[in-house]
Amino acid sequence: MRKIAIVGGGQSGLQLALNLLKNNYEVTVVSSRTAEQIFNGRVTSSQFMFRDSLQNECNLGINFWEKQGPVAEGLAFTIPGPNKTRALFWEAKLDHYGENLASLAAPPDGMSVRTLYAGIATMEE
Repeated sequence: MRKIAIVGGGQSGLQLALNLLKNNYEVTVVSSRTAEQIFNGRVTSSQFMFRDSLQNECNLGINFWEKQGPVAEGLAFTIPGPNKTRALFWEAKLDHYGENLASLAAPPDGMSVRTLYAGIATMEE
């Protein structure tokens, strides 16, 4: 069995680890925080997920928060100019909805962090 180490236990690291586990790799996730600290601690980044990431979670069976966060069908971006004007404004509709999952930092009801990380060895500093 091949052994893989992943640096970072965030959204991408967890998706990668679970996918590798499904493909019979031995996985170690290296993080400065334990799984409990990640899920019980404060949110350290905003997490807007586009269709590909949402589909990856669905394929891995970890789409626990699907459609529980605010759903967005478009994006807008503004750079402020002098005197409360807009120096630049851009907006576009997404081909597929995206979802803001920043506020959903805990595992779903009935699931412990240990269950979510089952099969993944974690290392602390």
